Amino acid sequence: MVRVREELQVELPWHRYTASWQPSPELSAESHEGPGWNEIDEAIEWARRRAPVVQVRREHALSETYDADANEEPLHPGYGGVVHVDEEHPQFIPTGRFSAVWGSASGEWLEEAESLFEDVEEAIDWGRERAPVVLVAELPVSWSDVPTYAIRSAGEEDPPGGHLERLRPRAGQETMEWSFATQETVSETEPEAFSHELEGALRRDHTVSHPACRVLAEQPGFSARPALEAGTAAEDTGMADRPIRGWVEVTFRVSAPTRKRAFEIAFAALFRARDTGEETVSTFIGDFTLHAASESA
Repeated sequence: MVRVREELQVELPWHRYTASWQPSPELSAESHEGPGWNEIDEAIEWARRRAPVVQVRREHALSETYDADANEEPLHPGYGGVVHVDEEHPQFIPTGRFSAVWGSASGEWLEEAESLFEDVEEAIDWGRERAPVVLVAELPVSWSDVPTYAIRSAGEEDPPGGHLERLRPRAGQETMEWSFATQETVSETEPEAFSHELEGALRRDHTVSHPACRVLAEQPGFSARPALEAGTAAEDTGMADRPIRGWVEVTFRVSAPTRKRAFEIAFAALFRARDTGEETVSTFIGDFTLHAASESA
């Protein structure tokens, strides 16, 4: 089998602890940053001389509160408010590149790619030329703290044991189905009318199957908002006061040989469908999902 892995860059903080002091609710804490420390006791001492309340935020979002010691001397002339002390952590930064190693299921090494791949599809092609099983370890689009990752199957055969989401068709198949989902903001028309028009346009598109649009009962969990042209201020277009009348969830399927091609087909179909309706304000498409469609659905 071949194992493809997304590469990370680790950035270490300059100090293990940092602190920001907000003397009063009216003043920003940005201009009252501490120098940084490697020992927590030194950070707390700096904080207690400046505020009666010290919030220490450690790993896993745990918070500790310290009251100022009445015997602490000397206190800062601007004493008051609150100080937040934060434990810093390494930052994991995706490089956008992929490595690949070819070996046996038992771990015997056969070959490693001479250089990193700039595109995961290129890494998968390299792997499929060498083995029937290709596993791809990728990071999510966004994360906080230590990132989790997913392993997917991209070879002509699936690995033994357990089902993995696929990134390429199996042997004997030219394409596979992909599920696309996003949310559209409605500003100019009624959400129900927009939903009906958009679903009808998607049903008429030969590149799309299983289209469905529904009005959301509440604001979506991720960002879906009217978009601006690059370099255009909201005040210049009148969008600063543009109402948001609702949100519509959009789902459909496309058929494509690769995920990259599925992205292209899905976005083209969505924009074609939007152009047929009365809603002229384009939604900012910053949040969407695209994954292999369930074979049982």
